[in-house]
Amino acid sequence: MAESQVSHSRGLDLASLLSGLLEAAWLSVLVVTALHLNPYSRTGFEPDKAALARTLILMIAAAWVALRLLGDRSARFRDGRAGTLAAVVLVDWVGSEALSATVSVAPVLSWAGSYARRQGAWLEIGYVILFAVVAVQVRDWAQWRRMRFVIAATSVPICLLAMMQRFGLVALGSVGAIGGTLGNSTFLAGYLLFPLFVTADFVAERVAMVRALGAEQRPRAGPVLASLSLPLSIIALQVVTLLSTRGAAALVALAAAVGFLALLVVFVRRASRRTNSARRGGRWRPAVTSVLIALLLFTVVAVVSLTTRGSGGTSPTEQLVRLASVVNPDAATNRVRLLVWGAASEAIAASTATGLE
Repeated sequence: MAESQVSHSRGLDLASLLSGLLEAAWLSVLVVTALHLNPYSRTGFEPDKAALARTLILMIAAAWVALRLLGDRSARFRDGRAGTLAAVVLVDWVGSEALSATVSVAPVLSWAGSYARRQGAWLEIGYVILFAVVAVQVRDWAQWRRMRFVIAATSVPICLLAMMQRFGLVALGSVGAIGGTLGNSTFLAGYLLFPLFVTADFVAERVAMVRALGAEQRPRAGPVLASLSLPLSIIALQVVTLLSTRGAAALVALAAAVGFLALLVVFVRRASRRTNSARRGGRWRPAVTSVLIALLLFTVVAVVSLTTRGSGGTSPTEQLVRLASVVNPDAATNRVRLLVWGAASEAIAASTATGLE
């Protein structure tokens, strides 16, 4: 009896150790892959980041499998239709990715990725594994708050480095072209959309906690603003860095995301009021507010695009012409894409596996 209790406690200790290793590993993915930048690397920044991500994800997968072998119930999807549907979607995604890479024209290249990027099927499947582990293991608000803090804190040095590049204080790339640790301004702008909303979640949570208190228990505005000073400062740094990238695509994505988030808030509030007698006069007020916010952001995007010079010193008119060239089949990049798609279509048609020859 005593020996069984000792072995059970050892199993619990090992399971706790593996769970801690899992969380440390996925937090390391968020930190290391975003911050790592070797300016002396011969292959650029993407293969280095991909190698780090694959190594950490392999560690995560091994720890997850070990948890399943120990019979830990936390290493599985939650019961119910949502968990079953998520498992089916992920298995289908991994299967289709593996099948397409195996029967491709260049299977080795499809699995490993190109020499310049190294983002092949192995890395795509690794992303799926990372998503599945995080979706299964994050089960309480404390874990989410730790992840939120890591994401927000990691974005600060990236933004600071980008602003130093913006003013020519750091000799990485050409003067005025910023990329932080993400390599170029396009990737930096796309990355900043992620920590921006994650940091905003802290502000939303704090405001919700204050509103949930009664009128007598609510603190004054001064202490509340003081507690929000750090996340608001990080958000301001992220927004300034995002605008400094001078990328219209990221700003349009930001406006669309905020508009979608505002509409989502509208639907959630309407659903929460179905059981209560809400006033008819204020029923459409959130919807009107969300539309106004989206229009305001699109106006900011237009003003920034028309009053700033893009990368390489392009004028606002040249930026509009470049934006319009997306639908021009004779444009240089569009012609290359059409040639690639045409060659892929011919290869598929000529393959014996498809039976289209």
